[in-house]
Amino acid sequence: MLLGSVCAAAGEDQTARSSSVVNATTPASSGAIRELRGDTMGTTYMVKIYNPPEFESDVAIEVDAELRSVNDQMSTYLKSSEISRFNDSDSTDWFDVSLETAEVVSAALEIAEATDGAFDVTVGPLVNAWSFGPDPKTNEIPSDTEITSLRESVGYKKLAVRIDPPALKKSVPELKVDLSSIAKGHGVDRVVELLARLGAESVFVE
Repeated sequence: MLLGSVCAAAGEDQTARSSSVVNATTPASSGAIRELRGDTMGTTYMVKIYNPPEFESDVAIEVDAELRSVNDQMSTYLKSSEISRFNDSDSTDWFDVSLETAEVVSAALEIAEATDGAFDVTVGPLVNAWSFGPDPKTNEIPSDTEITSLRESVGYKKLAVRIDPPALKKSVPELKVDLSSIAKGHGVDRVVELLARLGAESVFVE
């Protein structure tokens, strides 16, 4: 059984690297449980591997590296991430990204279409205006004029994605993508898939 859940604190600095990993094996009534804990994406993670196999590599390091990769690709708090570089670009040409980032954006656009825009990862400028994003925090409430102006650069239909070769494209230079609402769940999926490849059959990832 492979299970994953996501629990994150909104608005926290996601530049924090996975660190201080706790790696322990404890007995359980139905078998051993190996537990991994660490920091990632401005929050913490916990992995429980039930009846863990004999891994050929250091599974704690591999889990940490997998989550670090997600952060390097999709964090808006990391200026060098793919999404941050796409957001900072004024180009309306195709912008090369990893396959993982393209697939997450593709899923986000499918959800946006299905919800008629209720879910929209292009709300980055508005998120920042309300001090929930990576921009410096302020105690000021954005004015109606500012909100109206920012909404000109918001809208999932202004964002395009290509899978082969993987790339993103914006129709307005000011468009910014914020994957905070979907990237952590993607990270959980990545860890579950990693552990399955390494031979784990029953895991919980949070």
